[in-house]
Amino acid sequence: MTDNNHRLWMPEAAILISDASLELVRSDFNPSGLDTVRQIKLLAAALITMAEEVRGSIPASARHCALSITAIEDGAMWLVKAATTPVSKPKT
Repeated sequence: MTDNNHRLWMPEAAILISDASLELVRSDFNPSGLDTVRQIKLLAAALITMAEEVRGSIPASARHCALSITAIEDGAMWLVKAATTPVSKPKT
């Protein structure tokens, strides 16, 4: 990580994650045991929780929120796949 990266540090605010969003990203399924996979799934669940909150407070946004939840699930799935891809060894 370089110094140009941004860090999310919010000591003044806790990010709540709903049980429903944890189920959507299957947060308890991590056969690799990688912490990176856990982090990906928790971040995705946090975003899904935000989408649920927006949908609850702005009923007209339901379709947009549903699309965003699907996109978040999709992105998390592909990122988990990338994070668990075996490192290929150079051919000798």
